[in-house]
Amino acid sequence: MAKGSSKNIVFPEGFNVNKKRTGLGIALNEDRVIALKAEISSKGIVVLDADEQVLDSGTLGNGKINDLDSLLDSLKKLKKRMGFKAKYVTTNLPHQFYFMKRFVGPEGYFSASLANIEWEIKHHINGNISDYAVSTVNTGKTDNNKTNTIILASHHRVIDERSEVMTRLGLSLSAIDPDMLAIQNAIAVALSNSLEKMVMVVDASSPYTAFSLLSNGVFYPGGFFPTSKKILFGKDEQAVKEFAAQIVKVYNMAYRIMGLSMKKKKPDMLIILGRLADEAFNNDLASALDISLFDGNPFHTSTVKSKMKKSDIPWTSLIKPFGLALRTDHD
Repeated sequence: MAKGSSKNIVFPEGFNVNKKRTGLGIALNEDRVIALKAEISSKGIVVLDADEQVLDSGTLGNGKINDLDSLLDSLKKLKKRMGFKAKYVTTNLPHQFYFMKRFVGPEGYFSASLANIEWEIKHHINGNISDYAVSTVNTGKTDNNKTNTIILASHHRVIDERSEVMTRLGLSLSAIDPDMLAIQNAIAVALSNSLEKMVMVVDASSPYTAFSLLSNGVFYPGGFFPTSKKILFGKDEQAVKEFAAQIVKVYNMAYRIMGLSMKKKKPDMLIILGRLADEAFNNDLASALDISLFDGNPFHTSTVKSKMKKSDIPWTSLIKPFGLALRTDHD
């Protein structure tokens, strides 16, 4: 395949915060595209600029690119306004386009050989394994010093589709990251000094809501479900309660094997991001889940600062492109 296709894209295997560079991340969301530039070095990370462009209706549908020309037109407008001259970029894979499974065991328990990965993946996908890009990522050690390994898989067609967008924009893909991993990378870096607790991260967006856990800096993938039209078009008390109940249901299923549930051992802190996130909704959802809500700003911490001029884009929408920018390892 041509350069930049799925055959040449490396799935997440960490990122280097010590290599000085300006990273660019572009998140292709259902209703808009958001770009963020960050200066990354061993001295810390500085958010330089961010902007968004609302997409024409129907440009993306359920994450699939329906109108490539319209999407490119929106991205070119964004590029012109921001004036970025980057050669490399990292973009995202929406929740519904990747499979993610976690393995925990002693060092060497799970061998990341192609045979092992393919055997596991074949039990969770439709179609031929050769149609999928697969990889593993080590996300740290658990409390009892066991290795936390995650298998990732996504169809080549989806990766190639998004790769083509960046190529036609004049950019080379440094990486393509699953939405939730990009979000977790951003939070782990920005809040590195305050992650002793078990943090639940909820990406409340359209067409899907997803969640995961970050405990002592270790990433535990969760689940996702379709966001109901009721909560999208009206955040009244009953809609929020039903939304919270759906999170509880999927959370209990996702983390049952870890012995976690919203009754036995719920998260210590809640971070809410995405399209639905605003002060009132976040407070109502945290209350419905009975979890303490994070009330800080990840762009004003000991490791991350911001030089952006006043922006109308809330940090809850910028976390994802920030995590993507961290993964771009060249200017």
